[in-house]
Amino acid sequence: MPRRANEGEELIIHDGFVERRKVTVMKRIKLSSFLAEVQKSTSFQTPLLPHGTILYKTAGEREAILVERPPETRTINYEGTRYRLGLPFLYIGASFINRAINGTYLYFRGTPVTQLEDKLLQVALPNVYAQDYGKVCMGDFFADPAKPISEQVNEMVVHIDGAPYNRDLAEFSLKAMPQELVTKAGKRKITTDPTHLPLYLDAWKKLTEEGSDPCKWRWKTQFTVAEFAKLSIRQEE
Repeated sequence: MPRRANEGEELIIHDGFVERRKVTVMKRIKLSSFLAEVQKSTSFQTPLLPHGTILYKTAGEREAILVERPPETRTINYEGTRYRLGLPFLYIGASFINRAINGTYLYFRGTPVTQLEDKLLQVALPNVYAQDYGKVCMGDFFADPAKPISEQVNEMVVHIDGAPYNRDLAEFSLKAMPQELVTKAGKRKITTDPTHLPLYLDAWKKLTEEGSDPCKWRWKTQFTVAEFAKLSIRQEE
């Protein structure tokens, strides 16, 4: 029976194995054998995926990808002031229509993703619609859809890492702040005044300097990996 255009498949990459899924796991093979295996397939072929990919999904002309980055300390530029911040596991998502990026997303986690029901957490960084699917404001960023997905995602990540931040979406960032940053900033509860964001970023910087582990902070829940896969591949605009 021919495959319907809106029928989707998923790849879950974890611990040296690749799982190819529809509703249930279709096949489990060693990562070292994966490329040779998909080259034999007549019904499914993955594009070259970026390093750290944990999920790839396709449905018709739509595709979605989720890439994992381990904890790190990164410098951000917020309205001319530089803050060196410790980050937990960072998950970078992208959705595509006809191989063109149409959405970029960021999420945190305290531990690596191991299953679809694992929860993705809100990112309290500026320029992120933290309560709106974690979508990132990318400004005038453009990736050539003629390029492979892996190259587009790499360019997208470079843009995110180097982009200056501003207060346009500060309210989203403030609502996503974990209690550890609220307390360090000297507040009893979260405030949503955009002018207060530097207080929280400074508190984040100080906790980083003190060696506090952001993987253990109480970040707010966004949704599950499975829900990201569903929403990022949805058929409506």
